[in-house]
Amino acid sequence: MDLSHIAIKGPSAVRYNFTSGPHTAYRYVTSRYRLVRCYKTLTNRSLAALSNKKLPLVWKNLNIPRDEMHRRIADVLKQLQLEHYLGQATFTLSGGQRQQIAAAGILVMQPSIFLFDEPFANLDSRAVDELEGLIQGLLAKGSTVIIVEHRVEEALRLNPDKVLLMRDGYQVFCGDTPEFLEIADPTQVKLPIESTLRTLADPTQVQNLLIRPIITRQNSKAETNEPILEFEDVYFRYNSYSEEILHGISCQIRRGETIALLGPNGSGKTTLVKQALGLLRPTKGTVRIYGEDTHNLSVAQLASRIGYVFQSPNAMLFAPSVRKEVSFGPENLHFSPERIKGAVQEAEEALNVAEFGTRSPFSLSFGQQKLVSISSVLSMQSKMLLLDEPTTGQDYRSYISFMEYLRSMPGLDALLIITHDLDLALRFTQRVLLLKEGNLVGDGPPLQELADPASLKEGNLRPTSLLQHLLAERNAVA
Repeated sequence: MDLSHIAIKGPSAVRYNFTSGPHTAYRYVTSRYRLVRCYKTLTNRSLAALSNKKLPLVWKNLNIPRDEMHRRIADVLKQLQLEHYLGQATFTLSGGQRQQIAAAGILVMQPSIFLFDEPFANLDSRAVDELEGLIQGLLAKGSTVIIVEHRVEEALRLNPDKVLLMRDGYQVFCGDTPEFLEIADPTQVKLPIESTLRTLADPTQVQNLLIRPIITRQNSKAETNEPILEFEDVYFRYNSYSEEILHGISCQIRRGETIALLGPNGSGKTTLVKQALGLLRPTKGTVRIYGEDTHNLSVAQLASRIGYVFQSPNAMLFAPSVRKEVSFGPENLHFSPERIKGAVQEAEEALNVAEFGTRSPFSLSFGQQKLVSISSVLSMQSKMLLLDEPTTGQDYRSYISFMEYLRSMPGLDALLIITHDLDLALRFTQRVLLLKEGNLVGDGPPLQELADPASLKEGNLRPTSLLQHLLAERNAVA
């Protein structure tokens, strides 16, 4: 069941109908540029609007004087604190930074109606605050804003005039925010904690939904002290002319651990993970997987031990059908036919994508593509999984379902999750690593690390209602 939440803010209602293929451009402009949609699927092409070479295309297409477009670009970049990205190669930017740049490319057009498709995906809390502030500015100028979002808590902070709840293509609810909070099922929609506690009158339901999973993970221990993945004084830069991205990272991931890797956009999270996969090699330092130096292992050898889910499914999907996509990995690892069949069936059922078996992955929604990309890695039955923003594009029920599966997945030695989702870290992990500007600045149990205001500031992290609730409970007991 796919749940979509659409927040509508502004002076007028609009009708719209968009179709898009697997590699759509990020901007879609229609009705003489009065209506602009911001897609959630990122492509390098989408970022060109703010590079020095491509800027003329924007004002030529919109028939805007050159000086006026430069002024608009400068204003938007200043509001989003993105000035330092101008002229920077897009492949060096993180997914969250690209998301910000893409949004900026839309905002400079100044249409009267904005359609944002999951604008907060992959953004750290500071970037969310800045984008929310900019959206509030648009509303103050009389623009209409429509937001499609699974991160309901963030969307509701904008105080939308209307909330539209959809399920399986049907309207479930359309009304104001207070009424939405009354009727929404907190097992299906991720609501602010105070609304969840008010809606679930049965204390047992509250325990099952929120508290019990957290306590179980918080108090769990790694099975042994055996390190599965080790980073020893790891430094990295793309070339001798570029700035250093990682600065002497040292940490271990042990058997039995589930870890959240947190940090601001551009802090080096994905770059660090790619060191373990051989997709990038340390400029200095050592990375070991199961005791072996990754310098002595090929990417293929590493791939047989570590499964990696990219931030964007478009970086992974290529097969003509979902079934072929999910079976590609085990086939190339030379599993037996019986093992391939079992691995594919288990992975598809675990992520609820079996019904899409004969369909092209490019005909699916972004969230469904994300689930297929995760299934294609699970089918390889790797001993360790590295997941980059796995919950992006997921409704709350799908999010909980596959995280519960991953947490109890048989044969899995360790799980490392890159995320900006503090609630995920609190509910499903027993340790967080915090990166800032390529430095490891925090390492410890989630509630302990996230209770520290300094850690939150270092990581551009904003306390969620769940974190505030847990801290209040802890302080009350103390």
